[in-house]
Amino acid sequence: FRDIEYCDDGETVMVGNKKGFVVHYAHDGTQLDKFGTNYDVVQMKMINGQCFVMSANGSYHVFDGQAKLVRKGKIHNDINASITTIGADASGEYLFAGSSEGFVFILNEQGEELYREKYHINISDTAAAEGSIYFTAISGEIYELSMMGVVLAGSMQLITLILSVCGYVLCLAAVILLCM
Repeated sequence: FRDIEYCDDGETVMVGNKKGFVVHYAHDGTQLDKFGTNYDVVQMKMINGQCFVMSANGSYHVFDGQAKLVRKGKIHNDINASITTIGADASGEYLFAGSSEGFVFILNEQGEELYREKYHINISDTAAAEGSIYFTAISGEIYELSMMGVVLAGSMQLITLILSVCGYVLCLAAVILLCM
């Protein structure tokens, strides 16, 4: 298996595998449903009752809490980027993905690409909170992409936070001093 996410009901899990299947299991191991994505599942995220699944070819599937397909699509990947991560904002309206080559993609609910930019990082994971998207890099940095309301198509900025174990306290102290 590649990834596992608990469903909001607390009784079932969704599991993705290298063969491209997403399987819905009960706690007793009973298989409830099985869905083929046709490509290796690289990551899954459970966000507000929806399970976001990213496949190696850039296709994505979104399932509700009952493991029913809500939407699917594919990131327009004419650059052959190796998509490594998937995420969404709290409402599930905006889907975002990152690649090992440093590409960041943001799509709306209709699957339209709102943002694509290449940064010089190897993106390993994503998360969203309070109007920002956070990307972690293999090298240990954390990056914040501010969404500033719904101005996704326009002014997005990448802010490097570079938090390493040794410099963590110094970075926080510097941020606090700058904000005063």
